[in-house]
Amino acid sequence: MNISLSHWIQRLGLFRPPAVPESCRTLFFTEIATLNFSRAVLLSLLLTVAHLFLILLNFSERYQNGVWQNAGYERLAYLHFTLVGTLSLFLLVAYFIRRRPRATRTRYALSFAFALFMMLWCAALSSSDQEIHGQITVYIVALFGLAAAQLYPLWESLVLYIVPHLVLLLGISHFQSDADTASAHYVNSTVSALVAWLISRMLYANWVKDFYAREKEKMLLQQLAEQTEQLRAEKAQTDRLLRELSEASWELALTNESLREANKFKSEILAIAAHDLKNPLQSIIGFTSLIAESESLSHIKEMTQIIQRSAARMAAIIQEVLESAAVESNLSTLSKSHTDFSGLVTHIVSRFAEQAQLKQQTLYTDIAPNCYAEVDSRHIRSVLENLLSNAIKYSYHGGRIWVCLEQRDHFVPQRMQVTELAESQASSRPSSTLHILPSVPDTPYLVFSVKDEGQGLSEEDMGKLFGKFQRLSALPTGGENSTGLGLYLAKQIVEAHGGYIWAESAGRDKGATFFVALPASPPHKK
Repeated sequence: MNISLSHWIQRLGLFRPPAVPESCRTLFFTEIATLNFSRAVLLSLLLTVAHLFLILLNFSERYQNGVWQNAGYERLAYLHFTLVGTLSLFLLVAYFIRRRPRATRTRYALSFAFALFMMLWCAALSSSDQEIHGQITVYIVALFGLAAAQLYPLWESLVLYIVPHLVLLLGISHFQSDADTASAHYVNSTVSALVAWLISRMLYANWVKDFYAREKEKMLLQQLAEQTEQLRAEKAQTDRLLRELSEASWELALTNESLREANKFKSEILAIAAHDLKNPLQSIIGFTSLIAESESLSHIKEMTQIIQRSAARMAAIIQEVLESAAVESNLSTLSKSHTDFSGLVTHIVSRFAEQAQLKQQTLYTDIAPNCYAEVDSRHIRSVLENLLSNAIKYSYHGGRIWVCLEQRDHFVPQRMQVTELAESQASSRPSSTLHILPSVPDTPYLVFSVKDEGQGLSEEDMGKLFGKFQRLSALPTGGENSTGLGLYLAKQIVEAHGGYIWAESAGRDKGATFFVALPASPPHKK
């Protein structure tokens, strides 16, 4: 039986409730002090009001002509007066410390003093009542009320239950004359005090368990929040690393692409060196050998001229390749200015007039006056010169060439989609398509065109137009050289200016027309 009782006492936590962690003891003390103090204030207010009404309604009948009905009622009246005064003082002190959040120990001490005072008062009241009614009901009610309303650790609870109980026992022995009644009160009060104390211990232990569970949940939630924040930070760092890795991969891909382009360019340069520079070099080598063996001065002079032309051809090829590399690297930093486009085209035509006369070709011009544009005149000059030079180069002797410049206020942009040669050969349809884009009525364009009666363009040629190092089917009619870079560079320059370049041809030996469209500017720049 003893083992079973100790087992249940230990299981219920009557003497040793769950230990509060060191980190939570301050909060635990604050919460229990606040709980006891708030309940003490509420009980004080209710008891003060109730006993005021009790004094007015009950004791007025017991006090007549300045004399109490008996000594017991007099003691009861004084006890009630003492209760009302003490509780009023308690409420006054509670009112003044309510705004002091750090007065935790004061609240705890006041609530404990309230509980001890109420138990002593109930013990005194029940003792005095022995001469009137002979009951201890008030004390028993106070025992269980204290168990339910106030929660204290072990030693405080022992003080609250033992000291008032001893006062009650002394009071019963003094005021109760009937031995049997006194014995019954001794037993009943002791058993009630023990039961009430055990209930208070269970309630205290349960409250400690709830507090510990709440704090443990808070700690777990805090740990979860910290871990979540840590995971979020790690995820952000991982995302940043992945983004940096992606950017590095992208930069590496761009670098590889640049290396592939550079390698392709190197191969194309080597192809030009092997093909276009081979013949002039062989001519130079062959004629220098002939010069060494020849004794005729006129023959030597003629071969020297041939060597000079071959060297000039090589220099022109090298110069065109170098200019191509320079233009591609400088397109991102165009130096635009307000340019007289009409004057620029007129100057270029006059410059190439002598070259056309060498092949008995006729140049016709239709150049609109007062045409201006915001362009890099050096780059655009090279585009127009290339188109006119190509017309002269690939037109037959005695042919005609038309150069036209006009301003269109309602220009319909056209862009030629150029496909690869392999796609052109794999499809029976034309390999290039003119895409008609919506017109831009508020943006006038200057349209420059060069039309010839030369060898024209085949469908295969249209597919290779404006490609890098592309050789078309047409051949220079005067033995001129070509690297296949001119039209490619022209396209890059025009599009860098926000313009369009395209070609039209009815087919082989039916001539061709090349167009360049650039945004126009007003004659007088504001």
